[in-house]
Amino acid sequence: MKKIFVFIFIALLAINIKVNGQCQNIYTTWHRTIYKKVYKWYWDGGLHGAKFRGKNYEDIPIEQAKEKVRQAIIWAVNYWHTTVNEHATVIDDMSRADNLSQAEFEIVFTNLEGDDGSNLGFCPGPDKIELTNAGNIYWTDDDDVAEAKQAYDIRTTLLHELGHLFGAEHNGYLNSVMYPNQVDRPVFHWLSACDKETLWSIYPTYQISFDNNFVDNTGNGTHGKMIQNNSTKTVPNSSIYPDGESITLTAINQQTDNQNHQIIWYNGSNPHSEWKRNGVHISPSQTYNFTVSAGDDDATYQAQLRKNYRIDKVSQTEFDGNISENTTYIVEQNSGSLSAPSTKTINGKTYKFAGWTDNINAPNPRTITPNDNETYTALYKYPKHSNKLNAYSSGSQNKIVKAYGTLCSVYESMNKVWLETSDDNGQTWEIS
Repeated sequence: MKKIFVFIFIALLAINIKVNGQCQNIYTTWHRTIYKKVYKWYWDGGLHGAKFRGKNYEDIPIEQAKEKVRQAIIWAVNYWHTTVNEHATVIDDMSRADNLSQAEFEIVFTNLEGDDGSNLGFCPGPDKIELTNAGNIYWTDDDDVAEAKQAYDIRTTLLHELGHLFGAEHNGYLNSVMYPNQVDRPVFHWLSACDKETLWSIYPTYQISFDNNFVDNTGNGTHGKMIQNNSTKTVPNSSIYPDGESITLTAINQQTDNQNHQIIWYNGSNPHSEWKRNGVHISPSQTYNFTVSAGDDDATYQAQLRKNYRIDKVSQTEFDGNISENTTYIVEQNSGSLSAPSTKTINGKTYKFAGWTDNINAPNPRTITPNDNETYTALYKYPKHSNKLNAYSSGSQNKIVKAYGTLCSVYESMNKVWLETSDDNGQTWEIS
């Protein structure tokens, strides 16, 4: 039974219970009981016969006593709520519920089962705290009255019973909130270092880091952004999360790295984007959900995004300048097809494709496997024309020769030497 036996004397000395940063084994009986993020309380506002004394040991009016109870409950609940959340938010809300149906636990004054006036409080489980309304018991919120043993301190009792609600058990140390004898120690308004340490051990929190696998273009050394629980955040970052917390990570598509590469989440086979934890594959999905557990302590979750190389294509014409064509993208370690139209008509001139500037002999279409953003230029020639005024200026040279029935024309244009041939006696010409 989780009771405070107020008339039983326990002759134990107050000793230091912290050894090498760890608490004595007596604390190993504590266990977690609250798993909800919202854990509201409700008190019906009734004393149900419980009596209160003021600082002069006088009985105080019922309405005044009710207000003291309300303030004591708020103080005690907030103390535990703040303490359990000291490193991370384990419980979001422990405020008062409007009615019992909306509450996770109830606080009530009642005649405790088998009560002979020696029990101040009882916590039968994580859904109720009972306080005695026995006729021979007086309550107070005045420390001097409690120290004089003229009444029992309501805040000390509430703080102790809330410990049971959180899963704490009795121990024999005067400097613990779970010491079971309020006669020996009438006023106790805090959790000791070991109380806190043990509470945090049964409601653990873990440091978790998040990152992407590239350096972004901000110049700040950051690694782009990701969505963490519906909030867009710059990475790398780290936070402390409670055990059992649900975390949703979503990799953000189309970012830019410090080399001006587009960075994407790639669902193709080579190389497929993925999530890793501490360097080990955990998921191929762009959105990843997990529940925080002990294995996440000091873990790093990293999104493996891929470089999406920008491939620009330019048409270099003989007389109408350079024309930028549509941009395409090819993911790193992948190949793609690049093609140019065989003819282009611009300003009344019909140009013919004449090769690629980086490799005049490359086919059209051609297959490319880029390792960076690249620009490919297609040459377009206007047959039987030159952009050099003296291309045909030497009078001592033949302009066109015929060999084996084929007309051949050789001349200079676009800083290149061109050979054109005609098999129909000059009606049409092909660039060779």
